Formats: sequence, structure tokens, C-alpha cells
Amino acid sequence: MVYSHLYDDYTFPGGGVSDNETNEQALLRELKEEIGADQLSIISSFGKTKEMRYGLKGSDQVYMQTSTYYLCEIHKFGNQLLQGRELIHGIEPKWISLDDAIENNTKVMKDLNHQTKGLRTVLIRENMVLNKLKEIE
Repeated sequence: MVYSHLYDDYTFPGGGVSDNETNEQALLRELKEEIGADQLSIISSFGKTKEMRYGLKGSDQVYMQTSTYYLCEIHKFGNQLLQGRELIHGIEPKWISLDDAIENNTKVMKDLNHQTKGLRTVLIRENMVLNKLKEIE
């Protein structure tokens, strides 16, 4: 998981798919940037979520976000390549049990930081996926 020191929460590494980039290419790029994964294998697709989201930075824009999840095996770690919001959020990779991540996220999801339009649904989505992962443990 990626831990944010600013928000005290655990989320999956991820981000948008750039132009001319497949989901798998975006996955490899995001895992390199956010957790420093230098070599990895994609085992399988795990599933997708769809949610109505508000734009960032106070925007009233509403859009449908589709998040695609994969099971991966990381063979080698290097340095993170953080930028922008990732640096501000103070993210770092952390190994944590599914239960501990769910418990922490449940504890902080009602705080003021997580009630802003852009963040209100993030931990609900992450905990939903974490609970699905528990089913295949």
C-alpha cells in the first residue's frame, strides 16, 4: 500500500492513464513512481471499480472514474519517482496487513481531510477493494 503522511491513510498506488498508454503500461509506470518497483510481473487483473468523483482543487466538475486493479509480483525495488501531489502528501510504500489498512482507513475516513469533495469516496473505494482481497487470501 501507499501510506500518506499528510492524510494518515493507505491507498493503492495508481493514477491516470496517459495518452497512447495501455492500462498495463500505466500500472508499470505508477508502481515505479509511487513504490519504486523496478521489475515486476502482472499476474492477473483483479477487477474494476466505477465511481462518481468531484474534480480536484475545489472544482465542481463531476466525472465517472474507473479504477482497474491488478495482482502483481514485484521482483526488485528501486527508488520512488514522486512528483507533485505525491510529494505534498508525503507518500511512502508500506507493507501492512489487509485488516490493519482497513482499520486505519475506517478510523480516519470521517475526519475533516477526508470529507472534502475530492477525497470523500477514496477510502470507501480502497476499503471495498481491500475487503475483496480478503476473500481470496
